[in-house]
Amino acid sequence: MAYQNRFSSVDLLINQLLSLASQPGIDPLVLSSMAGIVAVEAVTAYELAIKDIFEDFSNRKHKIFKRVFKIN
Repeated sequence: MAYQNRFSSVDLLINQLLSLASQPGIDPLVLSSMAGIVAVEAVTAYELAIKDIFEDFSNRKHKIFKRVFKIN
């Protein structure tokens, strides 16, 4: 998987929260608590993207080296 695809779920979550924030009557405390969810999902996407980059690099370098970074 291309590492850029890992961030689509984070973009989707942010867009959903932006549409929620634009509705009247939403408590700002609720929206601020959603920041933790966005942070966790963003860090997870970043970690998986880094693993994809390492795996692609190791696959190009050596057949034994690629086993070190196998994601499965």
